[in-house]
Amino acid sequence: MFARLLIMPLAVLATTSAYAQSYPDKAMRMIVPFSAGAGTDLLSRVIARKLQEAWGQNMIVENRPGGGTIIGVEVAAKAPPDGYTLVMVTPSFIINATGIKKLPYDSIRDFAPVTLFATSPLLLVAHPSLPVKSVKELITLAKARPAQITYASAGNGSPTHLGMEVFKSLGAVMIHVPYKGAAPGVIDLLGGHVQVMMTTLAFVKPHVETGKLTALGVSTAKRLASLPRVPAIAETLPGYEVINWWGILAPAGTPGAIVTKLNGAMVNMLRDADVQETLAREGIDRAGSTAAEFSAYIRSEIAKWTKVAKETGVQLD
Repeated sequence: MFARLLIMPLAVLATTSAYAQSYPDKAMRMIVPFSAGAGTDLLSRVIARKLQEAWGQNMIVENRPGGGTIIGVEVAAKAPPDGYTLVMVTPSFIINATGIKKLPYDSIRDFAPVTLFATSPLLLVAHPSLPVKSVKELITLAKARPAQITYASAGNGSPTHLGMEVFKSLGAVMIHVPYKGAAPGVIDLLGGHVQVMMTTLAFVKPHVETGKLTALGVSTAKRLASLPRVPAIAETLPGYEVINWWGILAPAGTPGAIVTKLNGAMVNMLRDADVQETLAREGIDRAGSTAAEFSAYIRSEIAKWTKVAKETGVQLD
């Protein structure tokens, strides 16, 4: 009896290993819970193209926008755990887990993390008409003019929204103006229709360099080599850090050997000169974590943003 119990797991292991070796043997799909053309869509298509080149199997990018990314993520959560369905997620995945009471999936139990693929710093900028040159001056002015300064975001519950809501806990109350994506918010900021915005470097760095926008601080823990004169917000608010990121998940139950194979392929493609050039052009940094590291990161981010949501009283429902 003991021998039989010992043999059965070994047989399962052998079957899983053989499956991993033949994987993939058919078309795959990458679900993108955003509209076509957005930054997340771009990264997903880079990954799809490189996996297709490496493995010789078609990889379909399937855009499923809506519900603040919930619609597309739910599709992935309910897909067969066979490695043929992946989903690209961003901080919205974390923020939904902390701010929405009834999600149609469990953000931890229903997914198998594959890798944290890439990250991007955010830049806090102001229209030149606003008389501030630093984060400290913005906080002081917002306290003196409560609910008079407007700030744009890429949408309710986005990192660019929550990153600004932190200032509310300091008594610097500003009016949130959500947009459907970063681009329209930046356009209105340049036109002076809103006064402040936190967004990705690629969207606003050229306007900072030409003086059309004033850089107040970067969202990373330390200053950026590309903007050495712009302080980190953490220099004024110790511990502050908000980073935009992109990661890959598979449905829970996907065999570990498949997850390992996917992880290896994605980490390896980050060494590709073509991929590096594409990311650099978009102001995006390579990451390439292990599956375990990404799992730990997701848990830590959920804890972090749950605390922020409680402190600021932000409601996403």
